Amino acid sequence: MTKSEKKTIGAAVCGNALEYFDLMLYAHFMFILTPLFFPHSDPHVSRLMGVSAFVLGFIIRPVGSIFFGHLGDRIGRRVALALSIGLMAIPTFIIGVLPTYEVIGITAPIILLICRILQNFCVSGESTGSAIFLVEHARTNKECFMSSLLNTSLLIGSIMGTILGYLSTKFLPEWGWRVPFVIGSLFGWIGFYIRYKIGETPAFSGTKAKEKSSIPLLKIIKNQYRNFFCVIGICAGIMVAFYTTYIYMSDVLKDRLNFSPHRIMAHNTIMMAVCIIFLPLMGIIADKIGIKKVMQTSALALAFFAYPLFYLIMSTNLLSSVIIAQLILGLCWSGLAGPTCALTTSLFPVVGRYSGISVAWSIGAIIFVGSAPFYYIYLSRWLNNPAAPAFYLTFCALICWFGVKFSQPLTISKNQESYEIHTHKLLVAKAS
Repeated sequence: MTKSEKKTIGAAVCGNALEYFDLMLYAHFMFILTPLFFPHSDPHVSRLMGVSAFVLGFIIRPVGSIFFGHLGDRIGRRVALALSIGLMAIPTFIIGVLPTYEVIGITAPIILLICRILQNFCVSGESTGSAIFLVEHARTNKECFMSSLLNTSLLIGSIMGTILGYLSTKFLPEWGWRVPFVIGSLFGWIGFYIRYKIGETPAFSGTKAKEKSSIPLLKIIKNQYRNFFCVIGICAGIMVAFYTTYIYMSDVLKDRLNFSPHRIMAHNTIMMAVCIIFLPLMGIIADKIGIKKVMQTSALALAFFAYPLFYLIMSTNLLSSVIIAQLILGLCWSGLAGPTCALTTSLFPVVGRYSGISVAWSIGAIIFVGSAPFYYIYLSRWLNNPAAPAFYLTFCALICWFGVKFSQPLTISKNQESYEIHTHKLLVAKAS
């Protein structure tokens, strides 16, 4: 790998880590922010209002995906990625300095909701754009490993947030949660500078000008609708598994084990650090034996282990049970998330790839992930079974399995760039 390639890949990974540092702060601090911005005498109602802010952010994602996807397919991946992380800094800073409900009343949660919507608008073009950027820069036989680096950077960004959260809530319990948001806004502008300096991908640079001037998303929906729906299904298993393993478990630690906020932060940091080892390993394995084999096996394992692990946690109320569950769920998630970018990139042509993956992934996020907190709360109360959320996780894992199974990597026409031909032939061989 040349020095220039290392610099480009490093810039993409660092930018993704910084942007997800900003986005994941609300998820990690939700149990702190909920009583401050959505106070209510009934803790269940308060939690539902706090979760609503989490969910509403997902609703705007398809709009952001269309915007950034179109920008990335017409002007370039580099411009779209730089703009998304630069804009992310604005709502992140506002959350960090926003007065609470006690100070300015109903205005506080309204502004918080607007900021969450803006954050999700910006990030809707980030993860898929970074995935495309990395895979299009990847050398042959390394696509899945490069793909795994994207989600590794996501975890690094989340860990940065939890470490800052741990330190700030431990030593500054009254207002320490604000510190990571303010620092995150500075990271956003650093990420913008890093992204702006990197070069365009070889695959996009080789496309014809007249192809870039079309409306890519409409062509994708018309010609690649099967793969479009498969990506929605793949998103279901991957994102719900991540939410369950690292965000929902924070509520479990707080409600059932009475963990303090800074202790929850420390625990999640350790659990995510373990997955940083799992992800590249799964990418390497997928490069050796095939993308679909690794992802389908991981989806079935996730579906199989979901209920036994939830039952173990809820029946014992032991920290060791939570750790065992998070390790197994984290391993299954890594097997899905590690190579997924290499698979989804192979499902669409160069022009339209950014739009197709971004919009499909955002729709999957709304349908399956945005609603997950509500399903988890209501399933537990409706069935009077605290392990009932496992049913929804199993359902999403099976949808993911079908998405991987029925996806069809593209064959390449002769008039495309030799770089793209070679890369996609390899991906098609691995996925089949």
